Amino acid sequence: MMKQMKTWLVIIAIFISGIILGSVGTGFYMKHRIGGMFHQGLPAVRKVVMKKLNSELNLTQDQQDEAMEIVEETQFKLLQLRMQYQPQMEKIIEGGIAELKTKLTADQQKKLDALYDKIKKRRHFNRGMQEGK
Repeated sequence: MMKQMKTWLVIIAIFISGIILGSVGTGFYMKHRIGGMFHQGLPAVRKVVMKKLNSELNLTQDQQDEAMEIVEETQFKLLQLRMQYQPQMEKIIEGGIAELKTKLTADQQKKLDALYDKIKKRRHFNRGMQEGK
């Protein structure tokens, strides 16, 4: 009886370990894959979209060329829209930060300011990468 219980506990432990390792591995893979796309900018996103379209639709070369133009134009329009609404979005974020700061200690407020500055710099860098490509 005790031997069977130990066997089952080992099997359950192995099963749970597999779930955890699979989840962690998937998380790392997705972070690398998606994070890499954001750092490489719009051309990387275009490449992924075109690869998916071609593999799913089996596009001819002419269709690929036309689809690429459409994808590029769509990305450009989305970028324009984002730039149009960016100031409003930043005001909303800054309002939320200001409200959050009223709930924090002075030390926490300084840490929040540093965190928000870091995020703004990263966002500014990424925006420049995307607009420049």
